Amino acid sequence: MKDTKNKKKTLAIVAIILLIVLLATGFTFSKYYQSVNGNISFKVDPWKFSATTNNGKQLSEIALETFDGSALAPGAKGSFEINVDATGSGVNIAYNSLASNVNLPNGMRFYLKDENSETPNYESLEQVINGRVQGNLFRDSNQTHNYVICWEWPIDGVHELPTDDTNYGFNISINAQQI
Repeated sequence: MKDTKNKKKTLAIVAIILLIVLLATGFTFSKYYQSVNGNISFKVDPWKFSATTNNGKQLSEIALETFDGSALAPGAKGSFEINVDATGSGVNIAYNSLASNVNLPNGMRFYLKDENSETPNYESLEQVINGRVQGNLFRDSNQTHNYVICWEWPIDGVHELPTDDTNYGFNISINAQQI
């Protein structure tokens, strides 16, 4: 009888162990599993910026010309434009300008044409370009700024005119960045 009791006890233990194993593995295999994938997409706001001079020409085509087309000499005056444009840009832009390698005849003076002022504020080319041709262009409002740089070579005092083919000129660069 002891043998039968031991067999029943052993059988009961084995049955319990099998039941535990079956429940554990059955539970493990009955878990639900799902994978969800997505495709992420986005648009980037465009960057558009240009700086031109009279009639849409490149800045490298700026030429100091008199109003009547005559040669430059004391007494001459004229103007040129700088137009900055961010039309179509999706971002706000800050810009500034720099005049470099400036080689101009003595006595030339410049001013930024301002409709609000009857008296020009005469300055050097560097002061006008480096200090006044700068600003911000916002995507939701006015995206262009236009500057008219006026110049004069007045007849006041003695001017030494060049006796050789001196090349006068200057460089202008406009730098823009997103703000």
